[in-house]
Amino acid sequence: MTDDLGMHELAKDFGIKVWHGFELLAKLRTAKRVDNNLVREIYEAMENNRDLTKTWVDAKHTIFKMVFGAAKRN
Repeated sequence: MTDDLGMHELAKDFGIKVWHGFELLAKLRTAKRVDNNLVREIYEAMENNRDLTKTWVDAKHTIFKMVFGAAKRN
């Protein structure tokens, strides 16, 4: 698991499946190992630390739509 997109490309070259961190978090949520509150706390911490990548931002209102709601349209 890594959110480094360069590592994803390298893994693809070797045929290795790599998950983004949000994919693991989604699986843990589905397995009821983390709850919606913890998902929100993780996102808040990443935002506060300025660690939120575009992939995590995109996942916030797609994969975690049940937690954060759908993306708002302008």
